[in-house]
Amino acid sequence: MEKNILNKNTFLLPKYFKILGIAVAILSFGTALYLAKMYPDWLPSQKHMARNFTLDGLIVGLLFIAWSKDKVEDERTIALRLKTAAWSFMFGVIFVLLRPVMAVLHEDILENQPAQTMLMMMLIMFICMYYMKKRVL
Repeated sequence: MEKNILNKNTFLLPKYFKILGIAVAILSFGTALYLAKMYPDWLPSQKHMARNFTLDGLIVGLLFIAWSKDKVEDERTIALRLKTAAWSFMFGVIFVLLRPVMAVLHEDILENQPAQTMLMMMLIMFICMYYMKKRVL
């Protein structure tokens, strides 16, 4: 009975999305490498567009990996996901707050940080922390 309640209350993707996410991330990265090698003389606007599509593909792949169910999904793994999501969110907030300070200290020009980079950092942090902590359990 508890298992049915647990499965209804979790908003996770099916297990096969983990493999799909890995495939999407690898295809995005591989396509970017291929395009950079085959078309080195692109215009800056074309390079920017290709970079955005690559980052979007990586974000979708990482999101599929992060939010797909494990083989065994119980209260412990859900609590671990919640803690890890909170830590990765705090990491993102701290990064956003400290970035201008670091730019001033290093006398760099403060540039806008694209949201894509921020999302990728938070998703990578989530995935790494989740699987490291899951291994300890």
